[in-house]
Amino acid sequence: MPIAARHRTLLKWFLVGVVLGAIFQVAQANALGGPTGLIHAGDRHPLADLIRSELPDVAFTEGIGHDGQLFYAIGLDPLGRFVPDQMVAAESPSYRYRRILFPVVASLGGLLDGEALLWGMIVVSALSVGVATAAAADIALRLGINPAVALAVALNPGVWMSARLLTADNLALALGLAAVSALLARKETLAVVCLALAGLAKEPALAFAAGLAGYTWWSLDERKSAAATVLVPGASLLAWMAYVGWAIGNPFDASGNVVAPGAGIIAGVARWSIVGADDIAWAVLTLVALVVSVPLLWKAPVLWRWLTWSWVAVGLVASELVWSVGNNAVRTLAPILTLTAMGVVHLRSNRRAAVSEAFP
Repeated sequence: MPIAARHRTLLKWFLVGVVLGAIFQVAQANALGGPTGLIHAGDRHPLADLIRSELPDVAFTEGIGHDGQLFYAIGLDPLGRFVPDQMVAAESPSYRYRRILFPVVASLGGLLDGEALLWGMIVVSALSVGVATAAAADIALRLGINPAVALAVALNPGVWMSARLLTADNLALALGLAAVSALLARKETLAVVCLALAGLAKEPALAFAAGLAGYTWWSLDERKSAAATVLVPGASLLAWMAYVGWAIGNPFDASGNVVAPGAGIIAGVARWSIVGADDIAWAVLTLVALVVSVPLLWKAPVLWRWLTWSWVAVGLVASELVWSVGNNAVRTLAPILTLTAMGVVHLRSNRRAAVSEAFP
């Protein structure tokens, strides 16, 4: 494909992602009393007074709220000078501060506050959907498959959920897919940078680094590149964690989110009887995707097995805090849905090509 046509295709899919992300944000804001409702600030959360001082007209959610309020608060104080003390009654500050990239980018390094910070989060979240969708289209073009497979990002309910809740998941997904695209383009340095940033957005996104390292080591036999692919992102996260440990507290605190393989699924399923039907549906969808990704990708190109099954490993050690509430499961493990869909499309494309060659 000519370069100009390629750029037009990627721009189209970028805009598709941004528009869809924005549509879900607008719908959610309208349902929750305005844009401030997107951070889901809880009226009983210890950060409520701080958030009210920054957003006097904030539309509070009854109860403890959701993660968007935490990213908002961290954006006000990226270095953790005063916010950790205010959130410690309900949260693990060191665990929350590990995921520093989204609030830092949204706040321009702590320069923005008030409504400007809120809009920074909204814009970064929507743009992340666009970047992730365009990256998926670019991966498809490089592998010779239909770029419409980018709909596996744009129509992913986990992506919708992250856009509506203003969490870091979409930024991590965008950087992870950008890393895959860069590696396929033989831009190893760019891929490593994207992977390092993905880990700083949300540490489970290091599954992208693990998957690409395995693929590069065993499938491409490029061991130095494979080592860099996993060691540099890991070292970057550890460097930030060292600061978190010095300034805030235990940087290895998992806040109850990591358990023995399978234990979180069992405990989460046991709690489905006390959660809403929507959450059960999202959790079931995610669990089905995790299970079927193994047989569906068994004969798919090896890249997809490395990437997807690395995320399956994340799902297996995720605790009941993830699996008992469907919006947590579908957001956290959204890459499984996207990568499985892309791998299946690639497999079928290869099979059609093989049939065409056999029977021209």
